[in-house]
Amino acid sequence: MASTFPAAATPAGALTDRVQSLFSYLGTTLVGNLLGALVLAWLFWGVAPHSRVTGWVIGFSVVWFWRLWLAIAYRRAAPTDDAANGRWLTLWNLGTLGSAVVWGAAAWLFFGTGGSLHQVVLVLVIYSY
Repeated sequence: MASTFPAAATPAGALTDRVQSLFSYLGTTLVGNLLGALVLAWLFWGVAPHSRVTGWVIGFSVVWFWRLWLAIAYRRAAPTDDAANGRWLTLWNLGTLGSAVVWGAAAWLFFGTGGSLHQVVLVLVIYSY
C-alpha cells in the first residue's frame, strides 16, 4: 500500500549543516576514545596476553589516526555544498563503523580476562563508546 503522506522536502543545506555538526565534535570524540583506549591497555596489560593487548592497540591506532586525518582533511576542505558533504558523511560513517568494530573487539578480546574490577571497567569504558 502506498504511503498517504507526502515525501518531506529536505531544505537546501540541511545535509551540510548535519555533516558540519558531526565533524564539529570529532576532536572531543577522539580525545575521549584515546583516554578510554589508554585505560583499557593499561588495565589489561598485566592480565591479558601482551600480543592480544598489542594487537588491539594497533587496530585502535589505525582507526584513531584515520579519524584524526579525516577531521583535519574535512577542516581543510571546508565543503559548503550538499553533494560534497554527502561524500564526507560516507567517510564519517566508515570511521564510526571502524570505531564500533574496535570497541566491539575489545569486549570480545578482554571479557573474562582478569578480575571483577577489570570486567566492570571494561563494561563502563565500552558502554561509553
